[in-house]
Amino acid sequence: MKTFTIILSIMVIAAVGAPIKKAFADTELEELVQTALQANPQILARQARADASQERIPQAASLEDPRIGVRATNLPLSDFGLGNTPMSGIDFSLAQKVPFPGKLKYRKGAEQAESEAVKAVLQEVRNQVRFKVSQAYYELYRIDKEIHVVRENRALLRSLANTAEARYTTGASKGPDVFRAQTFTSELDNILLALEQERSSAAIQLNTLLNAPAETPRRLKYRFKVKKPPSEQAWQDAIKDRPLIKAFSHQVDAADQRIRLAKRDYWPDFDFSVSYRLRESSPGDPVNGSDFISGGVTLNLPLWAHWRETRKVKENVAHKIAAEQSYQSVQNESTYEAMDAYRRIVRQYRQVGIFNSRLLPQSRATYATSLTGYESEQVDFFSTIEALKEKHEMELAYYEIKASYQISQARLKWVLGQASMNTMTQEVSQ
Repeated sequence: MKTFTIILSIMVIAAVGAPIKKAFADTELEELVQTALQANPQILARQARADASQERIPQAASLEDPRIGVRATNLPLSDFGLGNTPMSGIDFSLAQKVPFPGKLKYRKGAEQAESEAVKAVLQEVRNQVRFKVSQAYYELYRIDKEIHVVRENRALLRSLANTAEARYTTGASKGPDVFRAQTFTSELDNILLALEQERSSAAIQLNTLLNAPAETPRRLKYRFKVKKPPSEQAWQDAIKDRPLIKAFSHQVDAADQRIRLAKRDYWPDFDFSVSYRLRESSPGDPVNGSDFISGGVTLNLPLWAHWRETRKVKENVAHKIAAEQSYQSVQNESTYEAMDAYRRIVRQYRQVGIFNSRLLPQSRATYATSLTGYESEQVDFFSTIEALKEKHEMELAYYEIKASYQISQARLKWVLGQASMNTMTQEVSQ
């Protein structure tokens, strides 16, 4: 019985612990991106607009509703009967308005171009959200690494402070050494508080992008590689794939279609109609009450084209010029953004290499040598604590430049529309 109780307790603990472990499982960047792409409100709103724009295309290509009518005609006031005069009858009519050839085509073309522009903007927003999630992820990476560095160096500092205090009690060390250690410890405590606050804000920003409650805990898995920058020609060839540029290109197409449509308004539309008159036989009726059928076509006369159609053409020409200039502007801005991001990537990639090959190893070696010398009383406390400060600053700067490099890579991908770039991958220790 006792054995059974123990086994049952283990099973209950395992069952309760499983979902808790799952809820706080480490999350990688791509999982966060996929969640944002499915749940981000900005993306969902743009998706709804794209769906709505798609539904406007068949509307633009369809005819107006046909019109039907029923009316009694030529009923004498003296007697409402249908058989009193040959002119009386009940008319049933059917009419359909048909635009001048080409109008439906250009109307549909304008809506198709607008729909393509809306879909391109949707893709631009998706890429933008992907970048923002990546930015928040790498910011959290930097903060978590810097928190680790501060805590690690604070532990080293406390060990140094304990040694200095012990020597001070025996007269082997000076009072200022203890005060320097205490001051540096306070500085690290202050930095740690600021980093913890910064992490909280970054986590809230990430949750906002994921459309999750602000206080949802986030424990991330940082697994990525520092990639060698692409060649300059690679991003120059890929920039044309940015959805934002395509969106403005479609706007130019839409404006062109509207100009063609406006020019078609110089020509009349056709209104076809057919009617059937139901009659009764009446005295003197030469056709003995035979029913009548009528048909015809009506055209509108564009007499006011100078005041209306001509100005409509000029209006749409102006819209096209504005769309073309906006298209050129976004091309120029995208080129600048890509060039700026690319140059940052090249510089930051080299800086990461310098930190890995020289700055970090040198600062750590300097501290290790100073610590050994201090323990053997060959190096003073001031030199040792300065070496620890230099090591601490180099480590913080390293993770800052590494995170900035990844953010710059993500920004370049966004500006290039997530285009594939020929990159060589070189893993750097994290």
